[in-house]
Amino acid sequence: MSKALSKPVRREASGDEEQTPQLLTQALGPLDFEHNPGFLVSRIGRRMAAEMDRRMRDHGLTAAQAAVMSRLWMQDGLTQSQLQEQVGVDASTLTGLLQRMTKQGLVRRRRDPSDGRVLRVLLTPHGRDLRPQLTPEAESINSLFFRDFSSGERAIFIEFLHRALRNLETEQTSTQGESDPA
Repeated sequence: MSKALSKPVRREASGDEEQTPQLLTQALGPLDFEHNPGFLVSRIGRRMAAEMDRRMRDHGLTAAQAAVMSRLWMQDGLTQSQLQEQVGVDASTLTGLLQRMTKQGLVRRRRDPSDGRVLRVLLTPHGRDLRPQLTPEAESINSLFFRDFSSGERAIFIEFLHRALRNLETEQTSTQGESDPA
């Protein structure tokens, strides 16, 4: 296996000369964590979630609660199953989040008038009023994440993430279809 290396690049960082590490264009193996996309994406996700949690604590929330609020600001009245899918948590986790958020006066749950089995989640006035305070916090974290990225690099990076997610979701769907008897 050949290791295609890029040349190290020297750059000035706060007056100190810094040498960037050599980049492999091909990982040394599945456990080469420095070049494993799953490991890197997971690490980025943990760091961003920790920063979001830190900032949301100042407002009495967690990052997971802020994620629920964000989805409801975009479309109030989502069902619990829609929220579960969009936020990316399991049913029991979402139930616990919504119970705490209801006690905090951020959301309320109501039965769907056309299907009583379905619970819809609605923001309270207090939940809606937090948007101008929380949105700048999320924007600040995104700005930190994309520091030193051009707008083009940012767009490409986001497109690559979406493409990778679609690839995995397509694979998961096809694998589930194979295991389900028709």
